[in-house]
Amino acid sequence: MFTRIGMVLLMVLLSLGQALAAPATRMVTDMAGRQVRVPPEIRRVVTAGGTPAINAFIVVLGRADLIVNGLPQPMRGRWKLQQLFVPAANGPVVSGMGPSWTPDLEALRTLPHDLVLVDNEQTARMLERRGFTAFCLLWKGPDSVPATMRVLGELLNRRGQAAAYERYYQKNLERVRAEVGALPEAQRPRALFCRLEPLSLPMVSTARMLIERSGGRYAATGTLPVDHATITLETLLVWNPDVLFVWSPEDVKRAYSDQRFASLRAVKQRRVFAMPMGLHPWSNYTPEQAPGILWMTKMLYPDRFHQLSPLEETTSFYRQFGNKQLSSQQVNLILQGS
Repeated sequence: MFTRIGMVLLMVLLSLGQALAAPATRMVTDMAGRQVRVPPEIRRVVTAGGTPAINAFIVVLGRADLIVNGLPQPMRGRWKLQQLFVPAANGPVVSGMGPSWTPDLEALRTLPHDLVLVDNEQTARMLERRGFTAFCLLWKGPDSVPATMRVLGELLNRRGQAAAYERYYQKNLERVRAEVGALPEAQRPRALFCRLEPLSLPMVSTARMLIERSGGRYAATGTLPVDHATITLETLLVWNPDVLFVWSPEDVKRAYSDQRFASLRAVKQRRVFAMPMGLHPWSNYTPEQAPGILWMTKMLYPDRFHQLSPLEETTSFYRQFGNKQLSSQQVNLILQGS
C-alpha cells in the first residue's frame, strides 16, 4: 500500500514540476521585426487589420476556429465564402474598413482574445501602448504569401500545415515553368488586370507578379505605383492586351457591351475573365494565389494546359487547406468571380 501511495505521490510531484517548468509565455517575432510575447497556445485571435486577407491565411492553416470577430458589415456581401469557413464571420466588428482598418478599442476590450492581428506596424505599436498584444503581418514582395504562412504557422503552432502549403505553392510554380518557362518573351500573351468602372489598375505589383508567374507578359508599360493606378481609356487602348482579367463578372459584361472597349484585342477574341473570388479576391494578397496561378495559366494558355481542370484543382485546394468539400456549384461561383 505504501509503495502504491508513494508512486502516486511521485507522479503528482512530477506533473506539478512539469507544470511549473512549462513557460507561461513565449516570444515570437512579427513581420515588422517586433518581439511579441504570446501564450504558449493561442486560443482566440482578433483580425483587426486586413481582416478578410488574414482570415484567409488562418483558414488555410486549418484554424478558422481561433477567429472571434466578424467582418466589417459592408464586406459581408461579396465575402460570402468567409461565412462558410469562419464560424465567427458574422460576429462582433472590431475595426473600420480598409485601407486604414481603424481599430475599435472599446470593441477590442470587450471581446476576449489572446492576440490582435493587424496589417501595419503603426497600428501594432498603437495597440501595444494601450495594453493589447498586437502582432503585425506585412505583405511586401513577390514571396510574401509563403512568408506569411511561415510566420503564422510558427505563431499558431501550425508549422506542418504552413510547410505543406509552401510545397504546394512551389509545385504549382514548377508546373508552369516546366511547360512555358522556355517560351521566348515575344510568344507570351500580354495580359492586364484592370477595373473597368472606375477605369484603374488595382494591386499593380501583385497583378504583375501573378501574370508573370503564370507565364504571361504584363501589358502595362511605363512607371506605375505599386498599389492602384488610375488610367485613361486611351492608355488602355494603346496597351491593347491579348487577355484582360477584370475585377468582377459585371466588368466582363461591361467589356463586351460597352463600345468604348470593342476594339480591344482581348474583347475581340473573347478573352476577358473575371478574377476568381473565394475567401478573398485571388488578385490580392491571399493564400489563394497558389491555385490562382494555375487558373491564370489556364486562361493564358488554354491549349497547352487543356488537361488542367480549374474546377478539380480548386476543389482539391479547399479540401486540403480549408477542410471543406465544396460542391461543383460553389467552386464554379468562385471561379466566375461571383
